[in-house]
Amino acid sequence: MRERGVVVKSEGGVVTVAMNTAKHEGCKTCGVCRASADGRQMLLAVRDDKTHDLGETVTVEIPGPGQAASAVLLLVLPLVLFLAGIGLGWALLPGLDAPMLLLGLCGMGIGLGIAALVDRFYRRSSKHQPRIVEE
Repeated sequence: MRERGVVVKSEGGVVTVAMNTAKHEGCKTCGVCRASADGRQMLLAVRDDKTHDLGETVTVEIPGPGQAASAVLLLVLPLVLFLAGIGLGWALLPGLDAPMLLLGLCGMGIGLGIAALVDRFYRRSSKHQPRIVEE
């Protein structure tokens, strides 16, 4: 995703860009930016070695996994592991519902844990960090 914003702070190789949130509803919930004090703008800290003047308009590219990959990771993987846990419980202790449910919930928890680890990897990877692409 590419967004235009205005440089509000530039020091130590980190540029803070203010972007308008009115264009995209998803901007308020993705977690990459933080809201400004008045709540009308999102502030994004971007590592950039170039010097930028206050008030300069820049284009920021915010990379991330595709929507299909995110849907699979957050929805399909926990569901599949939930069903696998239920199947394992049914195979080990047929006729008892509690172990099936417990193993299913454990499988779903493992799936959500894997999703959290992948999210952490994406947030720390330099390839997936926001960057200024145009000035």
